[in-house]
Amino acid sequence: MRKFIGILALAGLFTQCTQEGEDNTALALAVLAVAAPNCTVGSTSFYADGQVDCSSGTQAVATGTAFLAAAQTHGDVLSVQITADVGSGTGDKVEVLGHGSGRSATSAAFLRLTNTGNTFSGGSENSSGSDTGISQNGDGTYCVEFHKEAEVHAIYNKAACTDMSTSAAHWDSEATGGGSKNSVTTGAPSGSNWGITLVNSTVSGLTVNSEEKFSD
Repeated sequence: MRKFIGILALAGLFTQCTQEGEDNTALALAVLAVAAPNCTVGSTSFYADGQVDCSSGTQAVATGTAFLAAAQTHGDVLSVQITADVGSGTGDKVEVLGHGSGRSATSAAFLRLTNTGNTFSGGSENSSGSDTGISQNGDGTYCVEFHKEAEVHAIYNKAACTDMSTSAAHWDSEATGGGSKNSVTTGAPSGSNWGITLVNSTVSGLTVNSEEKFSD
């Protein structure tokens, strides 16, 4: 009888250890899943927060608001080519952020694309952004750059990226091109994190350039 009771106790202990092992394994896998990037657009990995579908591996489609936090930081220059399909509703947007801090790239310089009016740009000292005065906005392919200077230098051209002078771009925050190009405050760079905010919009054709495309 004592032997039988001993066998039952050992069996119970084994079952408990096995269960604990399974629970710990499940917990470890869950933690790993949270820690790993969960969105890929082209060859770039992101942590996706919000209502976004990245299942194609080539685009990110947001239904509502989403934020894509880049899994890799950038150097003194963030240079990206991106194709935007911007929603038509009020508040719908694609916003590229660079030189920010933290996973959500807070206090970052940004360029905001909508389907109405002009592009907006801003940053840590201009968090709501300012009208650039440039109507190259809405759906299309863009070349966007943020240069690390005393104040982040933001430049964009509504076209695929090619080597060109900053003055030839559609807009830059330092207004070196003159004319209708308005100077916009973007603030000092606060870090090397970057990301993309989406509201009812899609991004695809994303390429992170190895070198800057716009030269002063």
